[in-house]
Amino acid sequence: MLRTQLSARLSARPFVASVRRLSSSYIPDPEYTAEPKYPAIFDPSPAADEMRKEEKWHDWLKSHSTVEEKLFEINMPKRYGWHSVLLKETFTPYNLLPMAKFITRTSMIEEETLTQIPGGSKIDELANQLLPSIKGCIEDVIVFHDESKSIG
Repeated sequence: MLRTQLSARLSARPFVASVRRLSSSYIPDPEYTAEPKYPAIFDPSPAADEMRKEEKWHDWLKSHSTVEEKLFEINMPKRYGWHSVLLKETFTPYNLLPMAKFITRTSMIEEETLTQIPGGSKIDELANQLLPSIKGCIEDVIVFHDESKSIG
Protein backbone atom coordinates (compact mmCIF):
# COMPACT_ATOMS: atom_id res chain seq x y z
CA MET A 1 0.00 0.00 0.00
CA LEU A 2 2.86 2.29 0.75
CA ARG A 3 4.13 1.74 -2.72
CA THR A 4 0.88 2.70 -4.30
CA GLN A 5 0.69 5.95 -2.32
CA LEU A 6 4.25 6.79 -3.20
CA SER A 7 3.70 6.04 -6.84
CA ALA A 8 0.56 8.17 -6.79
CA ARG A 9 2.54 11.06 -5.36
CA LEU A 10 5.31 10.68 -7.93
CA SER A 11 2.91 10.48 -10.79
CA ALA A 12 0.98 13.52 -9.57
CA ARG A 13 4.03 15.71 -9.12
CA PRO A 14 5.31 15.75 -12.72
CA PHE A 15 1.83 16.37 -13.96
CA VAL A 16 1.35 19.35 -11.65
CA ALA A 17 4.76 20.77 -12.61
CA SER A 18 4.02 20.48 -16.31
CA VAL A 19 0.58 22.08 -15.84
CA ARG A 20 2.15 24.99 -14.01
CA ARG A 21 4.63 25.59 -16.79
CA LEU A 22 1.94 25.56 -19.45
CA SER A 23 -0.59 27.64 -17.56
CA SER A 24 1.67 30.39 -16.22
CA SER A 25 0.89 33.94 -17.43
CA TYR A 26 3.26 35.46 -20.02
CA ILE A 27 5.22 38.47 -18.78
CA PRO A 28 6.93 40.26 -21.71
CA ASP A 29 10.55 41.16 -21.25
CA PRO A 30 11.00 44.99 -21.50
CA GLU A 31 14.35 44.45 -23.15
CA TYR A 32 12.74 43.19 -26.37
CA THR A 33 10.34 45.22 -28.53
CA ALA A 34 8.57 44.68 -31.84
CA GLU A 35 10.88 47.16 -33.58
CA PRO A 36 14.50 47.42 -32.53
CA LYS A 37 15.55 50.67 -30.86
CA TYR A 38 19.19 51.41 -31.48
CA PRO A 39 21.17 54.03 -29.59
CA ALA A 40 22.18 57.18 -31.41
CA ILE A 41 25.43 56.94 -33.32
CA PHE A 42 28.05 59.08 -31.63
CA ASP A 43 30.99 60.25 -33.73
CA PRO A 44 33.96 61.09 -31.45
CA SER A 45 36.03 62.81 -34.16
CA PRO A 46 37.14 66.45 -33.67
CA ALA A 47 35.16 67.61 -36.71
CA ALA A 48 31.97 66.06 -35.33
CA ASP A 49 32.68 67.62 -31.94
CA GLU A 50 32.94 71.07 -33.59
CA MET A 51 29.69 70.37 -35.44
CA ARG A 52 27.92 69.49 -32.18
CA LYS A 53 29.24 72.68 -30.55
CA GLU A 54 27.98 74.77 -33.51
CA GLU A 55 24.56 73.08 -33.41
CA LYS A 56 24.32 73.74 -29.68
CA TRP A 57 25.23 77.42 -30.24
CA HIS A 58 22.73 77.73 -33.11
CA ASP A 59 19.95 76.24 -30.98
CA TRP A 60 20.88 78.59 -28.14
CA LEU A 61 20.85 81.52 -30.58
CA LYS A 62 17.41 80.49 -31.87
CA SER A 63 16.08 80.61 -28.33
CA HIS A 64 16.54 84.42 -28.21
CA SER A 65 13.37 86.33 -28.94
CA THR A 66 14.53 89.57 -30.59
CA VAL A 67 16.72 90.30 -33.59
CA GLU A 68 18.87 92.69 -31.54
CA GLU A 69 19.77 89.96 -29.05
CA LYS A 70 20.66 87.59 -31.87
CA LEU A 71 22.86 90.16 -33.63
CA PHE A 72 24.55 91.02 -30.34
CA GLU A 73 25.35 87.34 -29.73
CA ILE A 74 26.64 86.88 -33.28
CA ASN A 75 28.99 89.86 -32.92
CA MET A 76 30.27 88.99 -29.45
CA PRO A 77 33.12 86.70 -30.60
CA LYS A 78 34.52 89.57 -32.71
CA ARG A 79 34.23 92.00 -29.74
CA TYR A 80 33.77 95.01 -32.04
CA GLY A 81 31.18 94.10 -34.64
CA TRP A 82 31.18 93.02 -38.23
CA HIS A 83 34.40 92.52 -40.15
CA SER A 84 35.06 95.40 -42.50
CA VAL A 85 37.40 96.28 -45.35
CA LEU A 86 38.90 99.74 -45.59
CA LEU A 87 39.53 100.82 -49.18
CA LYS A 88 41.51 103.95 -49.98
CA GLU A 89 41.84 105.82 -53.25
CA THR A 90 45.62 105.78 -53.07
CA PHE A 91 45.89 101.99 -52.78
CA THR A 92 44.29 99.51 -55.18
CA PRO A 93 44.54 95.89 -54.03
CA TYR A 94 45.54 93.20 -56.47
CA ASN A 95 42.58 91.61 -58.29
CA LEU A 96 39.98 94.06 -56.97
CA LEU A 97 37.26 93.29 -59.54
CA PRO A 98 35.80 90.13 -57.89
CA MET A 99 35.66 91.86 -54.52
CA ALA A 100 34.05 94.97 -56.05
CA LYS A 101 31.46 92.77 -57.77
CA PHE A 102 30.69 91.03 -54.48
CA ILE A 103 30.47 94.24 -52.44
CA THR A 104 28.24 96.06 -54.91
CA ARG A 105 26.30 92.90 -55.92
CA THR A 106 26.83 93.65 -59.59
CA SER A 107 27.71 91.64 -62.65
CA MET A 108 29.49 92.86 -65.75
CA ILE A 109 28.52 92.05 -69.30
CA GLU A 110 31.48 92.48 -71.62
CA GLU A 111 30.55 93.62 -75.12
CA GLU A 112 32.75 94.13 -78.14
CA THR A 113 31.01 97.33 -79.20
CA LEU A 114 28.03 99.25 -77.94
CA THR A 115 26.46 99.30 -81.41
CA GLN A 116 25.50 95.63 -81.00
CA ILE A 117 22.90 96.72 -78.47
CA PRO A 118 19.49 97.13 -80.11
CA GLY A 119 18.91 100.82 -80.71
CA GLY A 120 22.64 101.60 -80.29
CA SER A 121 22.56 104.44 -82.81
CA LYS A 122 19.69 106.04 -80.88
CA ILE A 123 21.79 105.89 -77.72
CA ASP A 124 24.66 107.69 -79.49
CA GLU A 125 22.32 110.41 -80.75
CA LEU A 126 20.84 110.88 -77.26
CA ALA A 127 24.32 111.07 -75.71
CA ASN A 128 25.38 113.73 -78.23
CA GLN A 129 22.27 115.77 -77.41
CA LEU A 130 22.83 115.56 -73.62
CA LEU A 131 26.60 116.20 -73.67
CA PRO A 132 26.47 120.04 -73.88
CA SER A 133 24.08 120.26 -70.92
CA ILE A 134 26.09 118.01 -68.57
CA LYS A 135 29.63 118.86 -69.76
CA GLY A 136 30.10 121.62 -67.18
CA CYS A 137 28.96 119.41 -64.29
CA ILE A 138 31.39 116.65 -65.27
CA GLU A 139 34.28 119.15 -65.47
CA ASP A 140 33.41 120.49 -61.99
CA VAL A 141 33.38 116.97 -60.52
CA ILE A 142 36.79 116.16 -62.03
CA VAL A 143 38.31 119.42 -60.72
CA PHE A 144 36.82 118.87 -57.25
CA HIS A 145 38.19 115.29 -57.18
CA ASP A 146 41.70 116.40 -58.16
CA GLU A 147 41.71 119.22 -55.57
CA SER A 148 40.51 116.96 -52.76
CA LYS A 149 43.09 114.32 -53.72
CA SER A 150 45.92 116.83 -53.51
CA ILE A 151 44.75 118.09 -50.08
CA GLY A 152 44.32 114.74 -48.33
